Amino acid sequence: EIVPRGSELNAHFKMRMLLTKHLILALDRLTPPRADLMVGSEMSLFLSGDTEFKPDITIVPESMLSQNVRGPDVLLAIEIAFSSQKRNLEVKPPIYAQSGLRELWVVDLDGKVTHVHRQPGAEGYQSITRHAFSDALAAREFPSIPVRVADFL
Repeated sequence: EIVPRGSELNAHFKMRMLLTKHLILALDRLTPPRADLMVGSEMSLFLSGDTEFKPDITIVPESMLSQNVRGPDVLLAIEIAFSSQKRNLEVKPPIYAQSGLRELWVVDLDGKVTHVHRQPGAEGYQSITRHAFSDALAAREFPSIPVRVADFL
C-alpha cells in the first residue's frame, strides 16, 4: 500500500532537524565518542519483505549499509507526529515492535507529549509511557544523552 503524504510543515521539519542535530552532537560528546553510530533522517527501514517505513530519525551502527538495516539494528527511532497521530501512534508501533525495533519515540506536536515505546514483541510494545515535553528523556541505549523536547520548540 502506498500512502500519499502532504508537504512537510515547518513545525515538523524544524523538530526533525533540531533533534537530529542534538543527537549527532551528543553522540560525539560521549566519552568515548560514539563514532560507530550514525543518526539518519528519513532513512528507509525494511521491516519485512514488503514493508518499508522512513522514520523521521534513526540511530543505527555506522558500519551497516542502509539497505541491510532491519528493526533489531535500530537503537532508537523517532517519529514526529504533526496531524499524523493515527498513523504514528496506532499503525506504525505494532509493526515496528513485530520487527524487533528496540525503542520508538513518537513526538506528538499537537498533543505536546512524547510516547516512549519499549520492549518490542509479537503483540506490540510491552511498555508505552507518555512524557510531557518538559520531561528529560533518555533512550535506554544512551542514558547519558537527555532529550527535553521543550528545548526544541
